Amino acid sequence: MTYEHTQSRPHVAVGLLVVAVVIAVLALVADAPYLLVTPAVLLVVAGIAYAMSSLTTVVTSDAITVRFRWGRPHRVISFTKVTGCDVARNKWWYGWGIRVIPGATMYNVWGLDAVHLELADTRDFRIGTDDPGGLAAAIDERIPGDRT
Repeated sequence: MTYEHTQSRPHVAVGLLVVAVVIAVLALVADAPYLLVTPAVLLVVAGIAYAMSSLTTVVTSDAITVRFRWGRPHRVISFTKVTGCDVARNKWWYGWGIRVIPGATMYNVWGLDAVHLELADTRDFRIGTDDPGGLAAAIDERIPGDRT
């Protein structure tokens, strides 16, 4: 059985887009074309924010795949490398996106709930999710090893 869950929060990108449009209109009304640089930068940031505003986690019998909106960036973790799995709570200052946090790398689009993966040969990995119990259960039942 395959587990697949997508968490999406595009409102940050939409907010940046609205701010960019308002600044562009104000720059045109004020006849200040040099201010058009700000909305251009905001549009680029909004595009990046939109691309990183959706996180899909797929758990198959062989691996865990975590990918952002358009498939990039992504990470594939083989179950042969996973030694443990726990539900975790992120600190608010860890933020969103791709982060290096104490002891782990984290992919997160929104919220504080996560699943922490203990990995055998590399830095641990944390997946932000709004379904931590379901994701942890799907991963835990596939971790190889003694289950007594």
